Amino acid sequence: MPRTVINMKGAVWSRDLGQERSILYRELLNAPFDEKVTAYESLKRKYLGRVRSPSPRLEIRRRIAESLVASAVDQPWYVFARYLRRLQRLGFSTPDRLVLTCYDAARAVKGDTRAKDVAQRLITRAWRSLNASSLPKGYRLQEEKVLLKAQELLKPER
Repeated sequence: MPRTVINMKGAVWSRDLGQERSILYRELLNAPFDEKVTAYESLKRKYLGRVRSPSPRLEIRRRIAESLVASAVDQPWYVFARYLRRLQRLGFSTPDRLVLTCYDAARAVKGDTRAKDVAQRLITRAWRSLNASSLPKGYRLQEEKVLLKAQELLKPER
């Protein structure tokens, strides 16, 4: 039997995907990482099957990649880095997602020197992005605070 493709309008699929990601996040809070990956990949396939145009398909991949990066924070760096690279290839959906990913990367470092270098480069990229754009002052200040917290996590303990 052929699969029916629903041509969802942008606001509809975006809203629905956001709601389902939120529900999954809550449901999988204490689940093993492999279960989280399976659930998010399943959600991605569901929505990719509903839209055909390239732009929404890319955005679906980005948002699922963002969820996977957040889920991988407690994993060893090599696992976290795999999902981080995927997200970097796809691009970040919003400036605050880039900043949040910096914070997640700083949390995932766990003393690994190479990981710290990767996280620091990502933070530097986020600083440049915030300074280069014409974001509202309040928004920029909020994001700068998160970046400062991420940098604090990278400082050596005394």
